[in-house]
Amino acid sequence: MRPTLSIALAFALVTTSACRQAPQPPPRKSVSAPCQAAEAFVRQWLIGLSPRSYVFSNQPQLDFPGPNPKDWRRYRSEQNESIGPPADALVDAAEELEQNSAGRGCPSVQDLLSERHIPIEQPLGKDGPPQQKVDDGLWPSTIIQVSLPAISADGSTAVLMASSISGPEAGGGSFYLLQRQPSGAWQIIATAGIWIS
Repeated sequence: MRPTLSIALAFALVTTSACRQAPQPPPRKSVSAPCQAAEAFVRQWLIGLSPRSYVFSNQPQLDFPGPNPKDWRRYRSEQNESIGPPADALVDAAEELEQNSAGRGCPSVQDLLSERHIPIEQPLGKDGPPQQKVDDGLWPSTIIQVSLPAISADGSTAVLMASSISGPEAGGGSFYLLQRQPSGAWQIIATAGIWIS
């Protein structure tokens, strides 16, 4: 082999290996708007719940018939301020999603629950969770359920359903209205009760 050819071949190998790009990490999966709203809801809602042990259930929430509730109240308002209801179509869409758990459909919600040490349990028995009742009539852990939210066509508002059940006669479920802030973050702004036991 001629020295010129050897030098050219070595140069080509060095140049080729130097020009190779370093492996790129896989692109981050973007979080869908419903999952962003669901994660923001769970984060804000957990702050307001009593200090108990919680279990997140992916079981469908209680089904109920009925139109858009008319009694929407400002979320955590000391004045219990009433606000107008969101569009009927948005609430109808949320009702259709009530059987779709945010804990099943949103990895970001699963990560948040894991971070807070809240286990995700599968379906409860017909008599509630497979737990023993404690003396005060409450289960040792409160069962929380959150549906996937329905998002308005313009992406500015969302409605979802959530419930918290601490015992056979200690629970309730509500619609929650969230609004996207100028920063892009979702904020709970109102709630309307659906059922109580």
